[in-house]
Amino acid sequence: MSLCSGQHRLSDIIQNCVSISADGIAHVIWDSDDLVKPCGTFTVKVLQGNMRYRINYDNNLIFPISEGKSEVTTIDNLRRLELVCDTSNEICKAEFCLQIHYTCC
Repeated sequence: MSLCSGQHRLSDIIQNCVSISADGIAHVIWDSDDLVKPCGTFTVKVLQGNMRYRINYDNNLIFPISEGKSEVTTIDNLRRLELVCDTSNEICKAEFCLQIHYTCC
């Protein structure tokens, strides 16, 4: 996008704590809902259990993360973020923050 473009870039910050059951199912924590050119920085910290996060439905973009650890990932063309609980505990807990940027108007 040109710096002189008539289109504006907007930004939002989404923060949440989640509890996810250890069922092996991918739980959607954010979906683009057809935003134009979304990109962003995703930060996740696992408070309990072991988890994986997946970016954009892509099985090649699955990242494991252990209890007590945090990860920061910057993603271009962001469409979807999912978390999966991979532990024998009944529940995984995590906190995440997503700073998202997208085109408007």
